[in-house]
Amino acid sequence: MQATGIQGQTGKQTGQNIPIGVGEYSEQLVTELQPRYYENTYRGNKFSACNTAAVTIGALAATNVTFALYNPPNSGKNLSIVAASFAASSTTFASGPVFYAYNQQSTTPLSTTALTIKSNLLTGNPAASVAQAYSAATLAATPTPIRPFLGALSATSLSSYDKDEIAGEFILAPGGVFSIQGNAAATAVGFIGCSWDEIPI
Repeated sequence: MQATGIQGQTGKQTGQNIPIGVGEYSEQLVTELQPRYYENTYRGNKFSACNTAAVTIGALAATNVTFALYNPPNSGKNLSIVAASFAASSTTFASGPVFYAYNQQSTTPLSTTALTIKSNLLTGNPAASVAQAYSAATLAATPTPIRPFLGALSATSLSSYDKDEIAGEFILAPGGVFSIQGNAAATAVGFIGCSWDEIPI
C-alpha cells in the first residue's frame, strides 16, 4: 500500500496528492525544508531572556541567584528548554562546574530583578510569555543540580563563550524554577542567556 499526503503551498500545486518517498527498507524519507526552529518560532511559541549586565554566578543556594526562569503554577504551559549560553566578561573563575539546577515552588521568587523576555519571532506585535525570568532572585529552597553546564580547570582555561543546545531535554513544568548556579562562590562572571518553547499542557 502506498501512503500519500496533501502537498502544501510551496512546491507542487496546492492540494495535490503526492506519494511519500520511502527507502529500500520501507523507511520514510524526509528532508529538512525549514530551519530547525522555524515552526515554533513562527507560531510565537519560542522565547529568550538574557542578562544585560555581567553577573557573578555564585555557589548553589536559594539566595543570590543570578539567573532563574520561573514557570508559574497556573501558566497552563510547559517550558521546554531549548538552549543556554554564557559569555564570560572576566577571567575570575573558581574551579568546578556551573550547574543547571531545579526546584519546585508554588510562590513567585522573592527579591527579584526581572529580565525582559523577548519572543524569538522578531515582530512589532509579539506573543506574550507566561514565564518570568530574573537576574536576581531568592528561591524557596536550595535547588537540586541537574547536570553541569560549563567548567574550567583555571581562570585561563575558561572559554569566552559557551552554548549548550539542550533541545528540549529539560521540560520545566508549572511551579518549577530552572536556574544556573555554581558549586563555589564567584564561580564565573559574565552574561547568561536562555531560550525555551512554551507548549500548552
